[in-house]
Amino acid sequence: MKITSAEYLTPKRNKINKVGIEPNEIVELPEDVTNVLVIEEGKDTQLQRAIEILKGNN
Repeated sequence: MKITSAEYLTPKRNKINKVGIEPNEIVELPEDVTNVLVIEEGKDTQLQRAIEILKGNN
């Protein structure tokens, strides 16, 4: 018999199974977005904010 188990850990070894990770930055999507899987790039506020952060425009 072989049993495999795994846990998800952060780099500091914190367990995140069934807990998740709190984001550093919370960005809401516009109210008119009805399908989060299909968002026009111009309306994707989360993507736009991520690009700003990566470019250093905090």
